[in-house]
Amino acid sequence: FNPVFIFEFIRQLRSVFNTTPTGLTTSLKYLSEIGIKTTSNGDLSLDSTKLDAQLSTDYQGVAQLLANNDQGYVYRMDSAASTLLDTSGLVTTRTDSLNSQISDIEDQKLNVQYRLDQIEQRLRTQFSALDSLMSNLNATGNYLTQQLSNLPG
Repeated sequence: FNPVFIFEFIRQLRSVFNTTPTGLTTSLKYLSEIGIKTTSNGDLSLDSTKLDAQLSTDYQGVAQLLANNDQGYVYRMDSAASTLLDTSGLVTTRTDSLNSQISDIEDQKLNVQYRLDQIEQRLRTQFSALDSLMSNLNATGNYLTQQLSNLPG
């Protein structure tokens, strides 16, 4: 994947993790309350003891925190991924943009090649004319040298 895509995907996932869900009927608001935390290097860690404890005391709350059809963390992560990957998402838009740039560069390459061919043809014509002129000047020079050497002197 393209670094821009990865950066955008990470940015959107961080936004999901850093925005608490609203409108839930559970008192749970943060993933840390069910044992999910972000480590110092950005990975997620799971405290399974804490998760088991929350599941045994408030199974519905954990389910709502993760999978609520509007605000749950998993729902919002899926939505962020879908936004990036759908037909009008970042990946498609970026791919279309890059393909357009490639096409433009190919057109520019053809234009430059055409101009180079024209310049080459013009220089060959000028060289041919110069070569012909030099031959004529050499012939004239030889003629003059011969005439001057025939002068009485």
